[in-house]
Amino acid sequence: MDLQTCTKAGLLSAIMVSFSAYPLHTQVNSMGEERGVVCATNLGSDFTACPQDFTHHALSMSSLHSATSECESSAQQCINDVSVQVKQDYYTFFDVDNKQTVKYEITIHPNVYDPMGKLVKAGDKTAVEIQPTNYEVEATEILAEIAALKQSIAKKFTLEIDEDGNVTEATGHSVSKRKEKVAELCLTALDYTSVDVNCAGAINTAIDNAVASEAGFHALMSAENKSEGIVKVTSPLNSDFSTLNNRSSFRLISEFVDGSELVLNVRVTGEVVEIVVNRDASITSEGKTFTHAEDYGTSSQRSFREAQRVASSQQIPKRCEQPTFDSTDWVVEEVITKNYPNGRTEVTNIYRQEDIYLTYLQC
Repeated sequence: MDLQTCTKAGLLSAIMVSFSAYPLHTQVNSMGEERGVVCATNLGSDFTACPQDFTHHALSMSSLHSATSECESSAQQCINDVSVQVKQDYYTFFDVDNKQTVKYEITIHPNVYDPMGKLVKAGDKTAVEIQPTNYEVEATEILAEIAALKQSIAKKFTLEIDEDGNVTEATGHSVSKRKEKVAELCLTALDYTSVDVNCAGAINTAIDNAVASEAGFHALMSAENKSEGIVKVTSPLNSDFSTLNNRSSFRLISEFVDGSELVLNVRVTGEVVEIVVNRDASITSEGKTFTHAEDYGTSSQRSFREAQRVASSQQIPKRCEQPTFDSTDWVVEEVITKNYPNGRTEVTNIYRQEDIYLTYLQC
């Protein structure tokens, strides 16, 4: 949220408090009363549209008062005795929809009665449009800006999701099948560090979109809906889009079916999004951190996909298959051969027993 938006938010809060009781008496003096109304169709349920006839509405908000003449006659001089009791009311329309401020001066002549209570002369009201103050004009302009901002935010948080998973904001910003790409390419946490699949590219692009728009955020956070591997995607304290968009840094955690977890540290600087794997927080399916696995290797894997990543990884050390290993109850699920530029060939067997996998080098 930039300073301008923050300032507008603060102004909205202050203005809502000030105008929440409208119509209200903004000023009372011996000559009359000053009232006003904020009328708008896009500021929320507390406000209504402006009346079609401003003059009629302004007149209806002022009432006739009474005055008593000391004369027992309807002569003009007796009526003039109470002329000092003529009042001027003021009524202002803060018309947010049309960005205009309309102000009226209402002159009120009282009902004049003689000392016996007999009506000598009926009162009347007349309204004349006058120039509003600069403060009143500015208040309408600020409210109009806030109304426009409110509509813009509402559009960003109005999402349409088609059957293919494309997410589109009412503003037109869309993210096409972003969550499907993550779901297809990322089936275990180690997929992110692998060069065999572009899981990292899919997640990084999804994070870029999540920071940029609500549509992107929704696509990223609901990736598990389309995935056979991802169980849950969470951000700190269940952050929503507005929180992610305004944080300079946050942590994104993806939990996978095999029990592995990928933790990414994300830092946003201007329009640059920096994404780093937290190797001390990310874990394999057997609960070892990425750091530990890369230093000492893994003893077993809980998914075939993770076993493939271990077998093809140059960062995770693998053990040679020992002569004492009894493979009677194990099935060879896959044999992976990797040829290196220096001419070296590495062959790894992946064994399976129910839902447990072992990876051994042929040494």
